[in-house]
Amino acid sequence: LVMALIWQNAKLGKEVGWLYGINTLGAVIGTIFSGFYSIRIYGLEQSLFIAAAVNIFIGLVTLILSANRDMYKTILKAELPKETIAANEGRWIYIIFAITGFYALGYEVVWNRLLVFIMTNSVYAFTIMLATFLFGIALGSGIGSKLTGTKDLVRLFGILLGATVLFALFASIGLKYLPEIHNAVFVLKPTTTWWELNFFRTAEAFVVMIIPTIFMGISFPIASRLIVKDFQSRGKNIGKLYLYNTLGGMTGSIVIAFLIIPYIGLTRSIIFLILLNAGTALYVLIHSVKRLSLKVKYAIWAMSLIWCTTYIFSSGVFRNREGF
Repeated sequence: LVMALIWQNAKLGKEVGWLYGINTLGAVIGTIFSGFYSIRIYGLEQSLFIAAAVNIFIGLVTLILSANRDMYKTILKAELPKETIAANEGRWIYIIFAITGFYALGYEVVWNRLLVFIMTNSVYAFTIMLATFLFGIALGSGIGSKLTGTKDLVRLFGILLGATVLFALFASIGLKYLPEIHNAVFVLKPTTTWWELNFFRTAEAFVVMIIPTIFMGISFPIASRLIVKDFQSRGKNIGKLYLYNTLGGMTGSIVIAFLIIPYIGLTRSIIFLILLNAGTALYVLIHSVKRLSLKVKYAIWAMSLIWCTTYIFSSGVFRNREGF
């Protein structure tokens, strides 16, 4: 899709952001429809058939549209721009984006665990968490598409990762105490409907989680703009970036759910993810300082990370398995 729809270097980051945002917004609609309506009304098996039917319908529509071969012949004959994006970095961005995928899906797992405490059904808890997560990413992608013309994209990338650290910490604490907040501000009455109760719960979780997910979404078009050096390789570069991010996310969800949480508990798992997020942000910010040599950058990053980790571990928070 990137190769077929994006034909101007200057609009690369913007159009990638919109493409990614629209795709993720569709995922939000599918999540809400399945979690709150389809599964509840039709059951799991029928919901799967509905999803498959929609998928087949989209495939048929795409095949019909692709029959207009004259349009594609014109596109294929179009002259591609020769310019390249002035990128002084390359491979490290793939690694950073794999790590962001790891802790993003890690946050998703721990936030889902926290949401279960205020939801009577884990399906609804997961639906709320996933819909909010995806909506934030979709909105962030749209915002990020407007920021791809920023002069120092590496520094902006680092700032976005740093903002994710801060607001992910606030979100985790907010979700931790959301049951108390929920009971204090919402009085369950005999006349309260199922829709009213779940709308209120969704609104609470949405307010808590939306900001960090927006910053996660902004990062993708920024990273896309950074990684594409040769415009004619845009499909390969962005596809590879998406691959690294997806592999990181897949690894993060498995490791956090099946290894980290059972071994060190939920609170310390959150701290682990915050540290990983902070270390990534710090690396990118130090990397954006062009006056320093690479060895000095690595030394500053390593010392800062060691100090931060030592401080956290010696603060006593790891002595309490489940509390902040």
